Amino acid sequence: MISTSPLMADLAAAPCPRQEFTSQDQSLVPAPHCRINILGFTGSGAALLALALAEALDTTVLDSDMLAWRPTQPLFQIPNSRRARRDRLLSQFTQHPRVIVCGFVAGWDHALESLFDLVVLLTPSRKVVQQPSRASGLVNPRTESLRQRRQDRWLQACACPVFRLDSALSTPKRVEHVLEFFRNERHRPRPEIVRSHPAPPPPPMNSTQFPCSGYVTVGGVVFFARMLHKIRLHAAGLLPADYNLGKGSDSRMCRFLGVDYAAVDEKARAEQDDAVVLESCFRQGRRPSEDDVLFFNAFMTKRGWRDDYSAKLAESKAKRGWAQRDDIQTGFDLQDAEEGRK
Repeated sequence: MISTSPLMADLAAAPCPRQEFTSQDQSLVPAPHCRINILGFTGSGAALLALALAEALDTTVLDSDMLAWRPTQPLFQIPNSRRARRDRLLSQFTQHPRVIVCGFVAGWDHALESLFDLVVLLTPSRKVVQQPSRASGLVNPRTESLRQRRQDRWLQACACPVFRLDSALSTPKRVEHVLEFFRNERHRPRPEIVRSHPAPPPPPMNSTQFPCSGYVTVGGVVFFARMLHKIRLHAAGLLPADYNLGKGSDSRMCRFLGVDYAAVDEKARAEQDDAVVLESCFRQGRRPSEDDVLFFNAFMTKRGWRDDYSAKLAESKAKRGWAQRDDIQTGFDLQDAEEGRK
């Protein structure tokens, strides 16, 4: 099954070597959830690999460019916002639990990136790596491309297996190596290539956990989810001791909604559904207009970018040895980097 991408449709219609998938290979078909991201440089044949692998594994193929850009004629004239990209891809994940995404998605949403079960990376290397490359096995190439650097950092921190393939291989050979990778990984207890995303095991006693990203939205409002997550982690004794509660951005969030932090704290402990807590805040305080939310989100997500907080952000980056990290532009970005999401 192919996405509506005209580029993918053209490739699918073109003659290309077919990968035979016999009945004895049915053991290779992953579990109901199968989300693979195929990455490659321009001209590496990532799209052809995606189409051939989709035939072998019976999955849908999505072109990330068609999600990243608005449908225009000619194509690729107006980009979608990061939120629109995320929402469109999440919608596709809901419709197609077995899917291969061809192209770059790093930076669209940190939680979204963690939903993939396998990343296949086509490299200019002549040697085929037949074992999964974990974070410690990847080399971050020196490049001036911000996009490439962001992708490299994501691959280094990627939770799922990263399988590197020589781009010089033929498409049937690439599919063969990926299927062989599936055969090998089927017998490994970790990492599970394709899984039904079971709940993570409970953390050990006296451990700490980081709250979710400030970019996560509830009812279209940023940061609210992070504030509630901090409250619940603190109640469970899992929030790091130096984290702020009820001050700074927490206080700004409550002023925006016209509620007391103590009331939010109490409601968040009793109710696990963030949307229900937000609706309670609307009733107790005020229901902001769409323009109010737009301005608030813009302020919060850009805090630290060319404003009075920029100097402090630069100082914080320098202390951590991140002065040259151009992907950290805002306070939210710094939090994501500190908590391992960036």
